[in-house]
Amino acid sequence: MSAQTLIFVEVKQLYLSDVVASNNEKNRVTVDASKVSPLARLGGESMLRSLLPFHCNVQNNLTG
Repeated sequence: MSAQTLIFVEVKQLYLSDVVASNNEKNRVTVDASKVSPLARLGGESMLRSLLPFHCNVQNNLTG
C-alpha cells in the first residue's frame, strides 16, 4: 500500500463564466458541473474527468 495525502484548501476567490454559473433563489452561486467538465487528480499521473455529475440529498449544516 502506498502513502496517501489529503489536502484541504480554502478558496478565497474564483472567476467563473456566466455560462457555467448562476445565482439560485437564495442568491448563492451554483455551478453547472456538466458545463465545467471538472478534472480531478487520482494520484501519480492518473487523472479523472467527470462527465456524469449527480446530486444527492445531504443535510446542510452550514450557516450564512
